[in-house]
Amino acid sequence: MDANSTTYWQDIQILKQLKNSVDTHSVTSGSCIYSWDFTLDPCDYLFKDKFTCGFRCDVVVDGFSRLTELALDSAGYSGSLSNVSWNLPYLQNFDVSNNFFNGSCSGIFFPVNSVAETRAVQ
Repeated sequence: MDANSTTYWQDIQILKQLKNSVDTHSVTSGSCIYSWDFTLDPCDYLFKDKFTCGFRCDVVVDGFSRLTELALDSAGYSGSLSNVSWNLPYLQNFDVSNNFFNGSCSGIFFPVNSVAETRAVQ
């Protein structure tokens, strides 16, 4: 990855953990997670041919882009969410509905002053 990455390193690690937690057999060509290529900076390449969807980076803190939304497509992903650290202090929306995840998302918290929305994990 480029030394001039704008995505905060810990947010990148969480996205990597999430991708690695998804059963590869449930990731289809054209799905959000299929497009995630960590040789590139996630927030810099968001909504392009890499990182086509699945999250947003709307807050910049100390020069780094931070994840504010994690909203996966309804691609039928499966896997465990328990192995992801979930330390995303700027997260305002978390939606993995219409997928087949298991495990807990302990550690996800929303700042007191944010208007947060969480969609149920099925």
